[in-house]
Amino acid sequence: MSACVYKECTDETVHSTILKDAEQMLESIDLLENSKFVVIEPKDTDIDYVVDSVCQLLKVEEEEVGDYYESGKALDRLQVLLDDKLFRLDDLVYLEKLGLLFGSLIRYYYQEFSWAVISDEYGRELVLRFRGHEAVSFPISMIRKRLEEGEHINVAELMTDHYDSVLTNIGQ
Repeated sequence: MSACVYKECTDETVHSTILKDAEQMLESIDLLENSKFVVIEPKDTDIDYVVDSVCQLLKVEEEEVGDYYESGKALDRLQVLLDDKLFRLDDLVYLEKLGLLFGSLIRYYYQEFSWAVISDEYGRELVLRFRGHEAVSFPISMIRKRLEEGEHINVAELMTDHYDSVLTNIGQ
């Protein structure tokens, strides 16, 4: 990394701004280098939790879930749940379940995704892995953060945009 300032520039504000920017870049690099997480296969209990969460939100039995995906009712149900906003933003368990349903829909429509778990010093989180790549996406956070920001979420559009973004990021 290098920074240049013209010799004629005597403005101390410019100098301190450049110095602060450089320090922040170095801190960011250190954080990235020190962040260690492991992508692992989910346990059976993780998958059971996803299935249970999806069944609760769809209000169906496990045997009916496939029909709900195939008919488009699962996508419609998630859209209604998000549009009606019958949840509290501090109900993190419910928001997690919305994210798990979203992730399950991604898996259904784009079968190159599989569930995985990220494990780091902060805990474990269910994520989606694309074709075994180390690159993962966070469907729970994708939903939760948008809701916290007050965004309207178009589920079908978000899934398509996400898929296109993943393909772009892995160079396909």
